[in-house]
Amino acid sequence: MMKRILLTCIAVACTFAAVAQELLVEAESFSRRGGWVLDQQFMDQMGSPYLMAHGMGIPVDDATAEINIPKAALTTYMPVPITGLRLGPMPKVLGNSDWP
Repeated sequence: MMKRILLTCIAVACTFAAVAQELLVEAESFSRRGGWVLDQQFMDQMGSPYLMAHGMGIPVDDATAEINIPKAALTTYMPVPITGLRLGPMPKVLGNSDWP
């Protein structure tokens, strides 16, 4: 009986996991890179280039990209520090609220 309950719980958990979808916006698809540069140095390890901000100590302009999400959904995103200072535990922001 315990095995049946455990298997049922696992099946339900897998069903919820199958519903979730992820969206990755790759750095090379950004339409406006601002002061960021496209770094392809580790492309063979990462599978994709990434954006690197190197203003030699001077802040660079923001990189932006416009994306289309096919339907409204609850989103989860995580702010990333831009100062180099440790923030401690990173907060997750849930919902479609304004960021930051």
